[in-house]
Amino acid sequence: VPSSEMDEFHDNANRLGYEYNVVIDDLFFQLLMH
Repeated sequence: VPSSEMDEFHDNANRLGYEYNVVIDDLFFQLLMH
């Protein structure tokens, strides 16, 4: 999710009851994405 749309994502996910984890700061995620 682009950072410009993160607030909307959080609002929609919370409203729908979805559980999520933000992993942007996770080292393994960064290694996987590069």
